[in-house]
Amino acid sequence: MDSKVSNNTATRRKAEAVRRDLKEATAYLKRYEKCGIQLTGEAMYCLPEKLLVAFEGEYTQVYLMHVKEQKLELSFAKWCAKRGYAGLFHGLPVCPGNLAIPEFIDQNTVKPWEMKRAQTKQLCQNRLRGYAGWLVVNKQFRAELHRPKARAKKSAFDGVFPLINWFAPKDSSGRGKGRFELRYREFCQRWCLARLITWDLPDPQGPLLPSLSGGIPPALASMGMSLFLPATFKPPTGLVNSETLHECRTVALNEAGRWKHLKEWLGIVNGTQSGRNKTKFSDLLTVFVCWQALMSRYAGRVDNCSKSDLYFAFGQFLRELRGMEPFGGSEKARQLIRRVRQSLATDAS
Repeated sequence: MDSKVSNNTATRRKAEAVRRDLKEATAYLKRYEKCGIQLTGEAMYCLPEKLLVAFEGEYTQVYLMHVKEQKLELSFAKWCAKRGYAGLFHGLPVCPGNLAIPEFIDQNTVKPWEMKRAQTKQLCQNRLRGYAGWLVVNKQFRAELHRPKARAKKSAFDGVFPLINWFAPKDSSGRGKGRFELRYREFCQRWCLARLITWDLPDPQGPLLPSLSGGIPPALASMGMSLFLPATFKPPTGLVNSETLHECRTVALNEAGRWKHLKEWLGIVNGTQSGRNKTKFSDLLTVFVCWQALMSRYAGRVDNCSKSDLYFAFGQFLRELRGMEPFGGSEKARQLIRRVRQSLATDAS
């Protein structure tokens, strides 16, 4: 009885939190409208607080916003950070999933026995972000995205992507909304995605270690390799390690023709493509989202502002995200922004 009451209380609190967030999101949209900011596109990403601070840094002044607009952007950034959102999509708050910017690990504050786990989690997150960063500027991915997007328009898409049940067999007989769900599922399966966050942001499928469901459905297994250990068998030391997993993954990747569309990315992560830095693609994803946010609200001002100051601010922002590690400064930021602009220009044409 106590458990049932507890579950009902938790459900009620979640529902109240959802209603609160929807109300606050609507309020922010009205505040932007009141400020005279014309929002373009379906997605409204937040500009990170650290980037907004970099725009008004000690050595640079990027004149993109009036004081009132800057205060609003800072307020929206803090609200998104507090609630764990990447921004709004069709007016609804969206969570970044695996694409959240990893927190810098401070060795002075993290307990020694938690350090390895924190570093492993950060490494996994950066690799997933890197893959997403590669996807958002990949021509083939963005071209194929038009198919489910076109189907969504015919099914009165309301901004909420369907939840994929990988355990259920796909239904190829559906019409209207069912046809969109089928195309959406096939697209996510082909590109190894857990879901789409917005039409711009893919959320890569991460590892399931272990799979809490007790098994891997065929649709999910088709994205890579699966590992099975019966509950009655205790693996001896050395049976399952990074070398074993690498060998199994290599066998899966050797399946002819299955991964042609991912050949470039697989070459990057496997180290067979020289001069390609995996970390760069995680930075590219960050720049992509921030650039989309700027262009959706301040496109004219971005075109007219000082580009050297803009690149410097982005360089400082990305450097700080890495815990002040060497980054490459303004030139590196310029290259990333140029790559993003080229990708978006290709879409427009």
